[in-house]
Amino acid sequence: MRSIVCCVFTALFFIACDCGIDESELLLTDNELLHFSSFANGDTIVYLGDKGHSDTIIVEEITPTIEQFDINCGFLSNSPTNEKSIFIRNHPNNIYPFSSWETRETATEKTEQWMFSFQVVANPRDVNMIFNFKNFSFVSNNYEALRIEKDTTIGDFQLSSYYKLPHVIPENQIDSSYIDFVYWTMEEGIVSYENLDGEIFVKEN
Repeated sequence: MRSIVCCVFTALFFIACDCGIDESELLLTDNELLHFSSFANGDTIVYLGDKGHSDTIIVEEITPTIEQFDINCGFLSNSPTNEKSIFIRNHPNNIYPFSSWETRETATEKTEQWMFSFQVVANPRDVNMIFNFKNFSFVSNNYEALRIEKDTTIGDFQLSSYYKLPHVIPENQIDSSYIDFVYWTMEEGIVSYENLDGEIFVKEN
């Protein structure tokens, strides 16, 4: 009986370890990494509104691009993920919600806002684009459906391809200062955004 139990556990061990995860599925593609290309640590980015207001953000951290993964296929282990994010500080007052996921990963306190992230899971591969920019929230694994291929002028920017991303939690938009739409490009990041009051902010070029 004991030998049968040992054989069963041995079989479960090998089945659990053969989880069929392809590490290449967790890698961010060159096209996905292009979304981070306009940002560098320490950047100061200014947005000017058409009603006289302005916003300033400072890029505090861009997490490293992970190319190797420690995949644990043991019994009841979580599916491996890959995350790359941009953290910002809103100047002068950093009053927006802060990140918590990296605190759990590194046991270090985060005071920056988790602005933008790609989160990748494998088997099958799935990618979420996530925003937590100021009072704007967006998450979708179907973000490519929101890409607009059209020659468009926004401020000093001449665009031929951009994403118009909506706030995904409208019930949280408690006043007219809340951002309703963000306009994003791979080459420039957030080019513009519009709040519920109709004020349009454009990145200073």
